[in-house]
Amino acid sequence: MLGFDTRVARATWTVLLILLAVSITWLARGAVLVFVLALLLAYLIAPAVALAHRWLPARWSYGVKLGVVYLLLFGSAGTALFLVVSHIGREAADLAAKLPSLVKSGGALLDQPLPTPLEPYREQIRTFVEQHIQDFIPFLGSFGRDVLSGATNLLYFVLIPILSFLYILEAPTVRDKVGEFFGDRNHRSKVDAVLADVNLCLGAYMRAVLSLVSATFVAYGLYFEATFVPYALLLSAVSAVFEFVPVVGPLAGMVLSVAVAIFSGYPHWGWMIVFLIVYRVFQDYVLSPWLLGSGVELHPLLVLFGVLVGESVAGIPGLFLSVPVMATIRIIYRHLR
Repeated sequence: MLGFDTRVARATWTVLLILLAVSITWLARGAVLVFVLALLLAYLIAPAVALAHRWLPARWSYGVKLGVVYLLLFGSAGTALFLVVSHIGREAADLAAKLPSLVKSGGALLDQPLPTPLEPYREQIRTFVEQHIQDFIPFLGSFGRDVLSGATNLLYFVLIPILSFLYILEAPTVRDKVGEFFGDRNHRSKVDAVLADVNLCLGAYMRAVLSLVSATFVAYGLYFEATFVPYALLLSAVSAVFEFVPVVGPLAGMVLSVAVAIFSGYPHWGWMIVFLIVYRVFQDYVLSPWLLGSGVELHPLLVLFGVLVGESVAGIPGLFLSVPVMATIRIIYRHLR
């Protein structure tokens, strides 16, 4: 009638709703990020909650058991952070005070002996350092402001654990409501299968990432302390945090650790590079495959592409969330196909 096609109208209306939802999500991306981080934290804690549900008294309610797990986990984590952060804070304050003079004298530090393979290129290295050394301070300053602004936000320390608690507490109810939304038994079974695969994948991925972060902190800390690397605990902690960012993060941690060591006058930075390369090979080809298994099933080139796209779209949060998002999309696509 009058050229009006109801199917085209419904399709157009659906596209408009999707675009509206995407626009609102983008405008509220800060709040969305908090909810996503809380969801990933819930995946980390879920195995401990399941274990406590089996071992704690049956007369206790699920909420009480969940509260006990949270008190134990965050109490122990807070104690460990209190013991470590004070030392890291002293190292960070000392480095911040000395950083301008250390960076400005970076060219002079190249007067010390270089590894034998690099000795013929001493003048080229000196020229490169003197040309680009002044770019180092603004970069560290902007990066430090970004990290500190996020780290000092109370949402990351108060709201995220609370939201993760509510996620785990209400997970069965939410899953039932999602199934009821689709109504049809066939559609509901497909949705349940997708949610089950996403739960398994994201849970395994987050636990693997936490294990890699812990392994990096311990390995770097032991080596740096044993070989008297300056700011050993600080560099170990920063490199461990960078492990949350796939591909780019570990490389940035290595470069930053070596740069701080060289600027601080550490004479054995060549052996430090050797250690970092050996550990990176061990982690990438032994530890990571063993921890991640086949849960994510993403090609390394696809991971690198996703990391670059995530950084372009959402900055540091995009770097961290790129792999979970791609893994979820892969699962949904596989079920749809």
